[in-house]
Amino acid sequence: MNSVAFVLLAPVLLLVLFGSLEGGRVLSAWLVITNEAREAARYGAVNYGREDVSLATLVRDHLDERLRGVLDERGLSPATSVLVTAEESPHVVVTVAYEVDLVVPVVRDVLPNPFPLVAQSTMRGE
Repeated sequence: MNSVAFVLLAPVLLLVLFGSLEGGRVLSAWLVITNEAREAARYGAVNYGREDVSLATLVRDHLDERLRGVLDERGLSPATSVLVTAEESPHVVVTVAYEVDLVVPVVRDVLPNPFPLVAQSTMRGE
């Protein structure tokens, strides 16, 4: 009787276990891109008004340097977007898109694979 119950419950328990692991990977990637979008926007806001290089290029290079080795570069698609507005209230807007490759077979059949994540941060130029 116990072996029958185990045979019936094992797939459900394994699905919950591996689904939790996959969810943890997605959450970790989302936390990284959210933090890095915020840090890049802050970097752009602090360096607002520098005349030596384009601020968008400076912020994009800073973000690429921080993300190197943390996330798989193939998942950063499309490229990071940096928008600098020069209106009466200048803003730096950084958008990071990342796609997480799902590895658990049942989970990747249910959810979109790769799983898309987007983080955006806006800060006022100083």
